Amino acid sequence: MLTLSGKIQPAHVVAIASPLAGSVDAILVATGEGVTAGQVVARVNGARLLSRQAEARQREIENSEIVRELESAVDEARLVVSKAEAEAARAASVLAEAEREYSNQKSLYQEAATPLVTFEKSEREYQTARADRDSLDALARESRHSFQSLSRKLEEERAGRDRAAAEAGAPTVAEVRSPIAGTVISVGASVGEAVSLDSAPLMQIAGDMTSLEVAINADGPLLRALHPGQAATVDIAAGGGISAPGYVRAREPGGQFLVAFRSPSPEVRPGLPATVTIAEAKQ
Repeated sequence: MLTLSGKIQPAHVVAIASPLAGSVDAILVATGEGVTAGQVVARVNGARLLSRQAEARQREIENSEIVRELESAVDEARLVVSKAEAEAARAASVLAEAEREYSNQKSLYQEAATPLVTFEKSEREYQTARADRDSLDALARESRHSFQSLSRKLEEERAGRDRAAAEAGAPTVAEVRSPIAGTVISVGASVGEAVSLDSAPLMQIAGDMTSLEVAINADGPLLRALHPGQAATVDIAAGGGISAPGYVRAREPGGQFLVAFRSPSPEVRPGLPATVTIAEAKQ
């Protein structure tokens, strides 16, 4: 038989770390308090958020200036497109008229009903009108392409400006939420304390306060006497003496053993000392 002493702790604990670097703005729960999954348990004021917010404000200013310039350019391009399309339409009308005259003069010339000089004049006017039409069509296409490119760029810059504005106006305080329903067993930070991603947990929450274990530090001969699966009896002196069956659940690095048991009473809670007896173990 082997009798050992240890301290009771929850078997299932979730450590909640700071989500960003900054300072603790609020701790909204206390040790021993029950929480629900998703409940806000703390707030952290993020120094990095403040820095990103300032950068976002500067981007918003720069993007707003670009947007104003592009809006003016788009308006000008729209006028150019309108003018170019009107000129192209006029040239097409002139070409259609010149083509009809040329076709008419060609027929008359072939019938010897019009002089050569008149026919050649209608041909030159037709060729000139066609060249003008082609040139103005190309100019209209180019102006439309330029207008469309500027319009796309304007939309991109507007979207960038809006994103920057949203980031600049975003809250600088991050809410920390409990990932599980359970009981707060420790609070490791205080309001105003500087924290980072690598800091100690803001708090620890136990998901099931009836699933407990006794942590026992063992060395030397005890390491050979204990092994996972051994049956055990857990005695808790608090509350007039309470006993519960358990078993050696695991051996942790460094020689610590964990003896698991179910809490037989609300008086049995983490932090209390306990005595563990293992009948089949020999020291």
